[in-house]
Amino acid sequence: MQNYDTIIIGTGHNGLVCATYLAKNGQCVLILEALDSVGGLAATKEFHPGFKASVAHIVSHFSQKVADDLNLASHGFNVASAPLSTVGLNPNGDPVVLTGNEVTGVSKEDQTSYSEYRQFMQRFTQLLEPFWLKTIPRIGNNSIPALMTFA
Repeated sequence: MQNYDTIIIGTGHNGLVCATYLAKNGQCVLILEALDSVGGLAATKEFHPGFKASVAHIVSHFSQKVADDLNLASHGFNVASAPLSTVGLNPNGDPVVLTGNEVTGVSKEDQTSYSEYRQFMQRFTQLLEPFWLKTIPRIGNNSIPALMTFA
């Protein structure tokens, strides 16, 4: 039986990225997956015979730093320049479409509410951005600066 430094459960994009970083740093990594394919939400799925799409419409938010670190472009991956629209079908009328900061297919009141909501959430995004690529402290690391980073 082989010994592993790390075992990762799930081959979604987060698990695969984590495993790759660990392996690049010399760890022996085992990745376990219950499904027959890898990629999790980033995998392309056939939702109807002949029709395929990525489940992860937010793949445009994938970290450019991670893509560069792992040289993902050489494997065919390119970070999308803009997020894809999110479409909610409506059997009684026009679909609701979210594209960036705009929403269509809803009332002017709902458009205004959505705009206010996006502005509110953007404040949190800006607060969290410095921590996006920080390494979580190891278990048992009780230093105050390390713990405060994630408090």
